Amino acid sequence: MDRAAAISALIAFDRPLGELRAVLDGLSGESAGAVAVVRRDDIAAVLRRFLAGKIAAGEVEAWACLVECRDDLEFEPRHEEDVADALYDLSDPEGGLDRLAPELLARLG
Repeated sequence: MDRAAAISALIAFDRPLGELRAVLDGLSGESAGAVAVVRRDDIAAVLRRFLAGKIAAGEVEAWACLVECRDDLEFEPRHEEDVADALYDLSDPEGGLDRLAPELLARLG
């Protein structure tokens, strides 16, 4: 899997996190810049999957940490702060993700 495919899979969270982490760790060299854009809709889709019981809170937290630390990702233009804040909140959800998820969904639009 090349960098662009791995980053796309990470944003969509459509593969197991361990697999994504291994692929991303195995990519050689530094990125020449952003490969993809994380949008509010991407985060909302992950939150909806969590609320539907398809992924666990710990997985959402680990996903947010992995996305948040990537230097080969940009955040949605004109909504960079919203995306960054949502990822930060998800990476360390105070009060639990069950409480935070609906609030974040409302904030993300």
